[in-house]
Amino acid sequence: MKIRKVTLSAILLLSIVAMAAEYLATNFAVKSGFDELERELVIADAHRAHNDLLKEQAILDAFVWDWASWDDTYAFIEDHNQEYVDSNLPEDTFTDQHLNLILIANARGEVIYGRALDGEGNDMADLLADFQNTVMGKDIPPLPDSEGKGGLITLVRGPLLFAARPILTSNGEGPSRGTLVMGRLLTDSAAESASERLELNVTIHAVTQTPDSTGPDHTADIQSDNGVFIQVRDEDTITGYTVEKDIFRKPCVIFRVTQERKISKHGKSVALYNAYLIIGVLVAFSALVFIILQYMVISKVERLNRQVRDIDLLNEERTQVPVNGNDEIAQLGESVNSMLRVINEDKQALYLANTQLERKVAERTADLEEANKELQSLDRAKSRFLSSTSHELRTPLTAIIGFIKIMERTFKTHFLPYLQPVENLQERLGKHLGNYQVVNQETARLKYLIDKLLDLSRIQTNCVEWHDEDVPPGEIARHAETLFNPVFMKMPDVAFTVDVPPALPHVHVDRDRIHQVLTHLLENAAKFTEGGSVRLSVRDTGEGVMEFTVEDTGSGISPEDISKIFEDFYQSQADWTESGKPFGTGLGLAICREIVEHYGGAIQVESEPGRGSIFRFTLPVA
Repeated sequence: MKIRKVTLSAILLLSIVAMAAEYLATNFAVKSGFDELERELVIADAHRAHNDLLKEQAILDAFVWDWASWDDTYAFIEDHNQEYVDSNLPEDTFTDQHLNLILIANARGEVIYGRALDGEGNDMADLLADFQNTVMGKDIPPLPDSEGKGGLITLVRGPLLFAARPILTSNGEGPSRGTLVMGRLLTDSAAESASERLELNVTIHAVTQTPDSTGPDHTADIQSDNGVFIQVRDEDTITGYTVEKDIFRKPCVIFRVTQERKISKHGKSVALYNAYLIIGVLVAFSALVFIILQYMVISKVERLNRQVRDIDLLNEERTQVPVNGNDEIAQLGESVNSMLRVINEDKQALYLANTQLERKVAERTADLEEANKELQSLDRAKSRFLSSTSHELRTPLTAIIGFIKIMERTFKTHFLPYLQPVENLQERLGKHLGNYQVVNQETARLKYLIDKLLDLSRIQTNCVEWHDEDVPPGEIARHAETLFNPVFMKMPDVAFTVDVPPALPHVHVDRDRIHQVLTHLLENAAKFTEGGSVRLSVRDTGEGVMEFTVEDTGSGISPEDISKIFEDFYQSQADWTESGKPFGTGLGLAICREIVEHYGGAIQVESEPGRGSIFRFTLPVA
């Protein structure tokens, strides 16, 4: 990607990140501030509603005090004058003063007068009875900043605001002849009056009523913000709730104040305008930065890039770039020219070194080809010599073995019967016949070594006929078991076991050659195991490979011998000398390796001195 695109992309990305961060910060700071201001105003309005209730209670208390400190009321307690009732307590008194209950009781608590009316002048005897049952005889708390008593009380008809004063003379003298009580139900009309006085949207509900579907479910929710519960109803309205308690300190009535969210909307507008302003400034700043970079850096770098691309190292007149000015780009041009001079010098030196190297490589290659031809010729000569020598040795050796057997048989048949009277015959015959056995054993051993040598030579020169067929691996293993059971029966301290699972896949091999591999491995195991066990096992690895394993607890193999044990003519003479075993030819394991690798398998060994050996070889499944 070009510098211009990278620079533009980086500036755009940084601008977007900055704008997003600024928008989030502005939205959080500004809008959160306006939202908090809105909440505080709603709390203040809820407190105003609460204070308005206290004010109405004080007005009611003052009215009750005016009537209770009146000589006519004082006299009414004693004479029960009906004229007092007709002139002072008509329905107009209830209506004009927005009263719903008036009760006059004497000092003994007996009701002298009691009446309850609704807003339309209808009697509410149940309200009067409910009030008497709930309040009369109870301890009524005093009103704040007043000598009167009263407060809120929850009745069946709804919450009632009432005030009570002792009945005294007009001079405020006693003794008190009773109590005057006046009460006002907090109905919808009371809420409308409060809304007009406060210029707010105020509604009043008893705690036992549900204000609306979006309000708090329980009065216990209204416990924060100094007793005011704030609820954002939607994007346009916000509501504050406050609970007023009755004279028994129990929740009685809920005041709800609802306002439009003008402040929040204004906060959103301010945040949005501020974001637009910052975005505009960032866009202008980004454009200015890009223009400066384009003029001061990018254009010069592009020009230097074109000049470097036009350089021709093969033309000495075009191996430098023009340099103008003294800024960092000009210094970069000087550095490029210095680098080009070094490159040109190195190029010439490299060309000379390459020429010399090619000449030396050609000379060495010719020498190696000649040496390789000589080695190949020597190897072929060695193979021909081994094959010819083995064959030539084998022919007279076979004749010698045959004549020795004939001589032994002739001696026993024709001469032994005539030697019976000879003194010490048995001792002499034993020595003579023993010589025959020594000659037979040594010639047989020599024949075995020559056969091994001839076999390896044939395999390496591809002169062997491989009779491949699909063979069950278990059959090969069982044949080896049959062959070696008599051998291990003569070794009572060695346990010989064969482990072959049933139904193994076949392998496509020359049966005799694989048997030859197992035979040699088992011969080695028997030779170097004086006690313990020898185990032959076959298993399917599940990866298309059959694995044969010969494991013994014999003398083991030293680490320096393991890496060379499969080489031609290699003999682990140190181990054999320690164990007292005769030397071999060093060809057995080499032949095993050649046979296994012919079928695409591999042979390996794991061993430690004194802890036995594990030989494994693998063959592909047919």
